[in-house]
Amino acid sequence: MFAVAVAIVALSLLYLFIIVAKSRRPMPVPRTGADDLQYVIVVPCMDEEIVIGNTLRSLCQLPPDRVRIIVVDDDSDDATADIAKSFAPRVELLRRRRPHARVGKGDSLNLAYQHLLATSDHPADKTVIGVLDADGRLYPEVVGVLDRHFSESDVGGLQLAVSINNRKDGLLLRMQDFEFMGFAPILLAAREHFGSVALGGNGQFARLSELMQLGPAPWKNCLTEDLDLGVRLALGGSRIRFTPEAQVHQQGLAELGKLLRQRTRWVQGHFECWSLIPQVYRSKIPNRAFLDFLYVLLSPGIMFLSSIVFAAAPVLLGWTIASDVFSVQEPRLWIFLAAIYLLMFGPPIFYGLAYARHREDVSRARGFALAHLVPLYTYVWYVAVWRALFRMLLRRKSWAKTARHVETGPPMAAVPEEGVSR
Repeated sequence: MFAVAVAIVALSLLYLFIIVAKSRRPMPVPRTGADDLQYVIVVPCMDEEIVIGNTLRSLCQLPPDRVRIIVVDDDSDDATADIAKSFAPRVELLRRRRPHARVGKGDSLNLAYQHLLATSDHPADKTVIGVLDADGRLYPEVVGVLDRHFSESDVGGLQLAVSINNRKDGLLLRMQDFEFMGFAPILLAAREHFGSVALGGNGQFARLSELMQLGPAPWKNCLTEDLDLGVRLALGGSRIRFTPEAQVHQQGLAELGKLLRQRTRWVQGHFECWSLIPQVYRSKIPNRAFLDFLYVLLSPGIMFLSSIVFAAAPVLLGWTIASDVFSVQEPRLWIFLAAIYLLMFGPPIFYGLAYARHREDVSRARGFALAHLVPLYTYVWYVAVWRALFRMLLRRKSWAKTARHVETGPPMAAVPEEGVSR
């Protein structure tokens, strides 16, 4: 099994180098956008009184003639619904009640979808639904970015880049921002070439006419309902795009335990999406998209095998150096160590330099240093894989919501944050 794991890790590293090469050529975007599109921002909420007020204040700064705001309260026990109601009539409030509430985010999104179908007379192909988490922030210029991308009739979905707004409050938060703004944009830019961009939760947008092709309930009650939706849209012929031109700003998780719990849920949701593999296999999508979607869906299994290699790697490396396999004076030892360094840190260094271009408070030297923490940070994912497998063996699917942090500063301004590329 170890030999198989090593081979798969080697192929994964080759894949990362291909990703880096492909990302260097961004896909073109129309220079001008359509101004007849209507956007409907849906904010599913459950016990979000800490953050929902600032989120709605930021959304209310979007042009009211172009943007409709719907909050779906999932039977909150706190003041979430009351806060949302205070923003009426700019904000529409839908409420779910137990026992039909708290059974999955997908049901909340489907309720908003069905409400929109019943109340909107705007053409479905000119209507776009966006999903925003309760701690999310959007700036007014996002409308222009959306206009340009959705002006192409074959674009059925768009994923915004994700920015961690409390990234300066600790190294763990900084690494989450590095992941979302250093690594993810490169990966998704490359997948635009493959035709395999999937939706990623916060900051996802989908054309209403494309959602209607999936029936009365487009979102499934999967732990990663965003990935599930994105793959099914793509298999139906939708073109899903990614843009770094506008970001959705959200809170990062400052505690390792909470981060592990979040990533475990994501990994378990990925495992649930393995049910889509037969559909991908039977689809008529291009081979490059087919292969990449398989890689995306199988990634938890690849991470599981990678965890075996990386758990053993320090021991094997130490044994190699300490044994008589190589003499310290032999050039072969230094060639071996240089190869190991390049394989482990080559892609992260590229991501670190890219991250430094996005953040004015991060120099190239600091981006280079952060890159060397990526292998250690990756162990969060490895632990999450094992925890997800354990939960699946015990048939556990229930989850506590992601914890929010009290926002001590003033509400986010309606202008782009300094240091974020547009």
